[in-house]
Amino acid sequence: MSTNDQIHETYPLSPVQKGMLFHSLEQPNNGVYLQQFICNLNENINIKAFEQAWQKIIEQYAVLRTGFQWQGLNEPQQIVYKQVNCPLHCEDWSDIDNPDIQLAAYLESDKKQGFDLTESPLIRLALFKFSDNDYRFIWTHHHIILDGRSYFILFKELFNIYRIFNENKQLNLSKVYPYSEYIEWLEQQDFSKSEQFWRKSLSGVEAPTSLIKSAESVVEEEAYLEKAYDLNETLTESLIFFVEQNGLTLNTLVQAAWAILLSRYSGDDKVVFGATRACRHWTKIEPSNRAGIFINTVPFCTKLDANMDVLTWLNSLRRHWVEMREHEHTPLTQIQQWSEVRADSSLFDSILVFENADLNSSLRAQGGDWEKRDFTLLQTTNYPLVLSATVDSRLHLMLEYETARFDTGIINRMFGHLQNILISIIANPTQGLSEISLLTKTEKDQLLVEWNNTAADYPLDKCVHQLFEEQVEKTPDAIAVKFENQELTYRELNARANQVAHHLDVKPDTLIGLSIERSLEMIVGMLGILKAGAAYVPLDPSYPEERLNFILEDSGIEVLLDKERLAQIDEANVENPNANVKPNNLAYVIYTSGSTGKPKGVLIEHQSLVNHTLSASNTFELNENDRVLQFASMSFDAAAEEIYPCLITGATLVLRTNEMLDSISIFLQKCK
Repeated sequence: MSTNDQIHETYPLSPVQKGMLFHSLEQPNNGVYLQQFICNLNENINIKAFEQAWQKIIEQYAVLRTGFQWQGLNEPQQIVYKQVNCPLHCEDWSDIDNPDIQLAAYLESDKKQGFDLTESPLIRLALFKFSDNDYRFIWTHHHIILDGRSYFILFKELFNIYRIFNENKQLNLSKVYPYSEYIEWLEQQDFSKSEQFWRKSLSGVEAPTSLIKSAESVVEEEAYLEKAYDLNETLTESLIFFVEQNGLTLNTLVQAAWAILLSRYSGDDKVVFGATRACRHWTKIEPSNRAGIFINTVPFCTKLDANMDVLTWLNSLRRHWVEMREHEHTPLTQIQQWSEVRADSSLFDSILVFENADLNSSLRAQGGDWEKRDFTLLQTTNYPLVLSATVDSRLHLMLEYETARFDTGIINRMFGHLQNILISIIANPTQGLSEISLLTKTEKDQLLVEWNNTAADYPLDKCVHQLFEEQVEKTPDAIAVKFENQELTYRELNARANQVAHHLDVKPDTLIGLSIERSLEMIVGMLGILKAGAAYVPLDPSYPEERLNFILEDSGIEVLLDKERLAQIDEANVENPNANVKPNNLAYVIYTSGSTGKPKGVLIEHQSLVNHTLSASNTFELNENDRVLQFASMSFDAAAEEIYPCLITGATLVLRTNEMLDSISIFLQKCK
């Protein structure tokens, strides 16, 4: 425990620091917010001078002498100590055959060690000698004390002090403004003035823009992976020329490309993602050596009007970005309270970080000894997807992604789509947003040629119930459908469906409402309506009454088939009916939510149902030895893919029970 005479000052946390503290305590061992810098120093290092330089930097910058306290306090506090010691851990690896393997092991161990946020300093220093003019310096710290702009400041001053110490020259340091000044300024702000701006910006956003989940295998060993992609110099030059000619910035172009990609992937015409702001314009006195964590991540929201031309939309993005400066310090928690997004949901699932130059290029650009040094940052985010962009002679893109949601294939396609969007934008800025193309040439060929080569022989003159009747002749005694302890053979199912058809006695294209909960009777009713030549409109009894009433009224259903009416068919004819139904007659009408949220009826003809049924049965290679789980609601189009391919191949259709939803173990047991 520290005593009061060791403490220099205490003050509250910024909203960003509070968020980082919360996530760090919630997930203490996953490496979130732990930053590791790997510095390749291709020079002979004076270890004593290097360690002295670091100690001087720690003396200079209060944020490097900061720890955090929250237990027993109404609000967490950051504690700045008068003096802390941070020894430089050194090892000579010049005799090791492969020191890179040793370094990788150190980095992994160092990451797992994490930090106790109550202790100071929240940094670790290590120096490993590979050879006389080849060192690896590892600087590990917690993000809660420093942001990206601070790294340049600290590295520049560190190596300047090191040079002076190494040359035994007089050290004269400029004044450093403490981070506490920023906290004091923050506490004086009235963020209610920004409420109108953020409410207007996020109007209509009720949930974060949905991100696709890869259907392919995912990496289990790590929570996050990174993937880099560089645009070539010619394209980068073209992008720079375009923004200069149109009064825009590369940041605007990358924001636009990301927004279009999210919109196309999610199907939403209004998207929201996080955007980092440097937030260093809060004071007129902005010295070059102000270090701390000033950044803030705020929502960037835009609507993509399909009919708006690209350049007009780009200019609106640029204006919005400039307008955000006045409101960029608003705490994210406060912004979310002003939004329509639920409090227990994130406001966005992806963030975009844009820097005009990466740290390594900026430092090396100083020339001299800097050209012998390389700096690499390793870090872990707490967002599912992060796009980072920097530019020099090339536009560099980096995607950090959660492996539970994305795999390498998806990420590679994202890079290809981002590049195509950028090319499409600058190629024709007067086109409408809907005309922007994502597809690569390979994907276009695949879509237009390979995937469109779907010609297949299927019975042009038959309906799906007739294919079922053919299967009845082949396997009459096989179990066709099973529900709990009940089952029907193919012969029994066919006979009962025939009774329904004869009982209905209707004309082709007659719409019949089918309102039966999941049961053997549900399948009997479906087949019976098809055999009668009519089309069924599924009305899942579990659906809200308001939705069911709407479907009844909108569809103009002439007949309703429910369990009570099915009970009247016992005496009906069991022979196959001879309904005059054609492949272009309706099979069923399914109601979807529609793009507006208002249910819309989709008409499915027999020929379409037969085509899809045969394709699915071939794809899944179904036969009489298979058991197919019928899981979806009959009011969901997926139910047709579960039912009909099974019943034309002699397999057994197993209807899901409500009990199977109670637990995974019950579900798996019932699936055996």
